[in-house]
Amino acid sequence: MIYGKPPFMANDPYSLFEKSLYQKMKFSCDFDSASKSLIKKLTNHDLSERLGSLKDGVNDIKNHRYFKGFDFNSLLMRKIDVPYKPSDKTAFIETKMSEKFSYLDLPEHGQKDVYPAIKELKDPFLSMF
Repeated sequence: MIYGKPPFMANDPYSLFEKSLYQKMKFSCDFDSASKSLIKKLTNHDLSERLGSLKDGVNDIKNHRYFKGFDFNSLLMRKIDVPYKPSDKTAFIETKMSEKFSYLDLPEHGQKDVYPAIKELKDPFLSMF
């Protein structure tokens, strides 16, 4: 989520699995070094070196420089405000979710088992695979 795209992409699940096991992640040159470090350490292929699975467990993650100055106790006590909170849940769900799924053309009455293909121009994920 920090990076804005998946670290590995492939046409089939097996290839994706292989890439996640053996391929190194590539970052753009302007990517934040603390974020890059956190991601690399959390996704280390070697479990004995992976952040979070070492002796100090989750404390290793919390003490990483990416979280410098972040107060986890305030988070647990719910003293930190969320960056965005919709004013009306119902309106949010009705507008945003209907926009996301408006590209689905539902079958006509009497065609219960027929579903149209997703239109390529309206599906942002078709180009990823």
